[in-house]
Amino acid sequence: MIEVPLTEAPKVVAAPVQAVPLKSKAFKVLCLDNDETILEGMSTLLTKWGYQVFKATEPKQAQEMIEQENIQVWLVDQHLNHDQRGLDFIVDNRKPNVPVALITADSDPELPQQLKELNIVLLKKPLKPASLRSWLSGLKISDS
Repeated sequence: MIEVPLTEAPKVVAAPVQAVPLKSKAFKVLCLDNDETILEGMSTLLTKWGYQVFKATEPKQAQEMIEQENIQVWLVDQHLNHDQRGLDFIVDNRKPNVPVALITADSDPELPQQLKELNIVLLKKPLKPASLRSWLSGLKISDS
């Protein structure tokens, strides 16, 4: 028979994991989505990563932000209020050299090719933070 002395288990203290910003500079990111809960989640995530976030629930609101701020990246949901489409907003308002991602759960087989021709990245729902972070970290964003 083997005898083992009884002792108290060591106390383990879990340290919170800090989100490491992707960039040292707070790039400006536009998030356009009609769902405020999604906007809040995106804002929290992007802010932890070191981005400055501009949230809009309506295209007109987003357009005003674009005119007032030097927004460097756009994240746009495909389905907006009042049958408006995110892709239409992008085509009508995009400035040259601004990286844009369209976020959608659409299964339209023509959409990926259409976005490729317009140099728009397709991010599928449910959006995985790792996919978003990977795309953002690979961008060459200018300050101007």
